[in-house]
Amino acid sequence: MHHDSLEQIRRLSQKLRLFVVLMGMLLTVAFLYVAWRLSFDLEGFVGDASGFLLGGSATAVTLTPGTATGLIILAALNAIIALGALQAIWSLSGRYEAGDLFSPRCGRLLRRAGLFSLTGAVSSILSKALATLLLTFAYPPGQRLLTLGIGSTELFLLLLAGLLFVLGHIMMVAGEIAAENRSFV
Repeated sequence: MHHDSLEQIRRLSQKLRLFVVLMGMLLTVAFLYVAWRLSFDLEGFVGDASGFLLGGSATAVTLTPGTATGLIILAALNAIIALGALQAIWSLSGRYEAGDLFSPRCGRLLRRAGLFSLTGAVSSILSKALATLLLTFAYPPGQRLLTLGIGSTELFLLLLAGLLFVLGHIMMVAGEIAAENRSFV
């Protein structure tokens, strides 16, 4: 590989790693903010969440400590999924920065990022439904809401997940072929 191309890949990988760190920090701060709002500003959170999840058309939402705990757990699960994807991308970009471009390990990391993207897309769909159900759980029977929606964000995330998984698999096979070819020389 040409030296300039490898150097360009290294620079891009360094920038990607910086972006991953920033995303991880933002995600952590967002999770802590939501947990804080649920713990100490419940009334304000309920108004914001009902407006976002219920389209602002719902009546007053009653949020019990159990419901707040359920929302915190839901947010934590989504944060874990996102941090797992960021870790896979961090590791992959580290391999690229070190000059390891076509190896089975890089393929596995790319596939792992794809699996986390798939999990994130499914989690996004289910989390909105569960959060809506949790927010309206205290409503009288017949007035509880369960919404299920798939938007363009989830569809593109599913498409990205499939692409990452397939490219990761191709890279794994290519790495194995390259290792086999090196053994003949």
